[in-house]
Amino acid sequence: MTPTVRVRLFFGAVLAVIICSLGATPALQLLPFPLTGVWPIAVFLLALSSIRLGLSIWAAVLIVFVGFVQDFVGEAPIGAWAFSGLCVYGAGLMARNGFQAMASSIPVEFVSLLIGCVVGVLGLSIAGDIAGGANVIDTSLFANLVWTLGLYYFVSPLFAPYDDKVIV
Repeated sequence: MTPTVRVRLFFGAVLAVIICSLGATPALQLLPFPLTGVWPIAVFLLALSSIRLGLSIWAAVLIVFVGFVQDFVGEAPIGAWAFSGLCVYGAGLMARNGFQAMASSIPVEFVSLLIGCVVGVLGLSIAGDIAGGANVIDTSLFANLVWTLGLYYFVSPLFAPYDDKVIV
């Protein structure tokens, strides 16, 4: 991974922290948007965007950092969102590599996004159960997930650059 890609990943993590912080701002929750009270999951955006770069320790460390910030902002058990972000990243990488042979018949990037998000939600529920039944999955999680996936194709180039050598 080149230093330029590392800098882009770092700025993507900073952007994810800003998105996470803005989502916790009470004044923004009252705006008359059609999805009031719903905010994209910042650690999922970073993890899903990092899948395109392949396996990288830099991406994993930044996902854990953004996950800890989201734990703090969302009052979740420490490590719940970090674990969930790593689940998204790992499952997305496995799906992308596993379905590469079928790339002509299925959209590999879309399948890796869906599998990553499903495993991420499972990881979040496991982290909540380990923390003694902490309420990390609330009623707006599905709406937040749909909002995250809807924004992915628009904002993912801001989080991590496309790698020309990696075909997704």
